[in-house]
Amino acid sequence: MSTTSARAMQPYGIPHLTVAHGQQAHVLDEAEATLTARLPITANVTLVSLFVSDGDRWHSRAEFPLLG
Repeated sequence: MSTTSARAMQPYGIPHLTVAHGQQAHVLDEAEATLTARLPITANVTLVSLFVSDGDRWHSRAEFPLLG
Protein backbone atom coordinates (compact mmCIF):
# COMPACT_ATOMS: atom_id res chain seq x y z
CA MET A 1 0.00 0.00 0.00
CA SER A 2 1.39 3.40 -0.87
CA THR A 3 1.85 6.09 1.76
CA THR A 4 -0.67 8.27 -0.07
CA SER A 5 -3.39 5.62 -0.01
CA ALA A 6 -2.61 4.78 3.62
CA ARG A 7 -3.06 8.42 4.64
CA ALA A 8 -6.40 8.59 2.82
CA MET A 9 -7.74 5.73 4.95
CA GLN A 10 -6.66 7.06 8.35
CA PRO A 11 -7.54 6.75 11.13
CA TYR A 12 -9.66 3.59 10.89
CA GLY A 13 -9.06 2.29 7.37
CA ILE A 14 -5.73 0.75 8.33
CA PRO A 15 -5.71 -2.51 10.28
CA HIS A 16 -4.91 -1.66 13.87
CA LEU A 17 -5.35 -2.73 17.46
CA THR A 18 -7.18 -0.43 19.86
CA VAL A 19 -5.95 -0.99 23.40
CA ALA A 20 -7.67 1.93 25.15
CA HIS A 21 -10.43 4.30 24.09
CA GLY A 22 -12.45 6.92 25.90
CA GLN A 23 -10.37 6.71 29.07
CA GLN A 24 -8.92 9.45 31.23
CA ALA A 25 -5.57 10.85 30.05
CA HIS A 26 -3.56 9.16 32.81
CA VAL A 27 -4.97 5.75 31.80
CA LEU A 28 -4.04 6.35 28.16
CA ASP A 29 -0.56 7.55 29.17
CA GLU A 30 -0.02 4.44 31.30
CA ALA A 31 -1.18 2.13 28.50
CA GLU A 32 1.14 3.88 26.03
CA ALA A 33 4.14 3.63 28.36
CA THR A 34 3.48 -0.03 29.13
CA LEU A 35 3.10 -1.01 25.47
CA THR A 36 5.96 1.15 24.19
CA ALA A 37 8.33 -0.68 26.53
CA ARG A 38 7.20 -3.98 24.99
CA LEU A 39 7.47 -3.08 21.29
CA PRO A 40 7.57 -4.65 18.84
CA ILE A 41 4.58 -6.83 19.61
CA THR A 42 4.48 -10.15 17.81
CA ALA A 43 1.64 -12.65 17.67
CA ASN A 44 0.28 -15.51 15.64
CA VAL A 45 -2.92 -14.33 13.99
CA THR A 46 -5.51 -16.91 12.97
CA LEU A 47 -8.55 -14.67 12.45
CA VAL A 48 -9.27 -11.13 11.30
CA SER A 49 -12.50 -9.44 12.42
CA LEU A 50 -14.24 -6.66 10.52
CA PHE A 51 -16.02 -4.08 12.68
CA VAL A 52 -18.36 -1.40 11.33
CA SER A 53 -19.70 1.70 13.02
CA ASP A 54 -23.36 2.66 13.10
CA GLY A 55 -22.31 6.19 14.04
CA ASP A 56 -22.57 5.47 17.75
CA ARG A 57 -21.04 2.05 18.39
CA TRP A 58 -18.81 -0.49 16.66
CA HIS A 59 -20.27 -3.89 15.77
CA SER A 60 -18.66 -7.08 14.52
CA ARG A 61 -19.71 -7.55 10.89
CA ALA A 62 -17.62 -10.51 9.71
CA GLU A 63 -14.75 -12.80 10.62
CA PHE A 64 -12.12 -14.05 8.23
CA PRO A 65 -10.10 -17.12 9.24
CA LEU A 66 -6.52 -17.02 8.02
CA LEU A 67 -5.16 -20.16 6.44
CA GLY A 68 -1.69 -21.54 6.84
